[in-house]
Amino acid sequence: MFITFEGGEGSGKTTQAKRLVENLQKKGIKALFTREPGGTELAEKIRALLLGDQGIENALTEFLLITAARHDHVESLIKPKLAQGFVVVCDRFFDSSIVYQGLCKALDISLMQSLHYSIFQGFEPDVTFLIDIDPEIAQRRITLPSSKRDSNHYDQRDITFHKKVRQGLLECAKLNPKRFLIIDGTLDMKTIENKLLEHVLLSIKP
Repeated sequence: MFITFEGGEGSGKTTQAKRLVENLQKKGIKALFTREPGGTELAEKIRALLLGDQGIENALTEFLLITAARHDHVESLIKPKLAQGFVVVCDRFFDSSIVYQGLCKALDISLMQSLHYSIFQGFEPDVTFLIDIDPEIAQRRITLPSSKRDSNHYDQRDITFHKKVRQGLLECAKLNPKRFLIIDGTLDMKTIENKLLEHVLLSIKP
């Protein structure tokens, strides 16, 4: 089973993705956490370029780099682990590209989709969890002294940008209702954790 997590900066998706993997492992289920961009040695090097202090301004250049990292990630890690019977949980995937490079940076979405589908031949997540939260609440979370997240240049963008990201992700969910499950990110962490685990266990039950 291939599971992806989506959400804006500070939504808590990374924490929940990692907790899901830990909880599945406690149940005796082979599970792996990974992330995008990243997950392999090559993809992590590309991640460092993409998420540096300045980032990459040109949307097409950024998307092509992400796609290169994604291809290595899928072929070198995700597909082999799925073939070995793992539940693979990935922090972000193509939906993030649609929103960040397509919607927010005005890259032609039809071009992005065409390139993605020609390369990945319809490979997509079985389920995508969208941790949805008001960007203003999420931004306050990021600035808390207790926050342990790895900051990047997107954290510094204004609230209008973050609201646009949220609406874009909600639109992705609306267009793919069979794949997406929207989770209220304002719920307490344990409640979210239990909801996610329950959904996955029901999905993989023989």
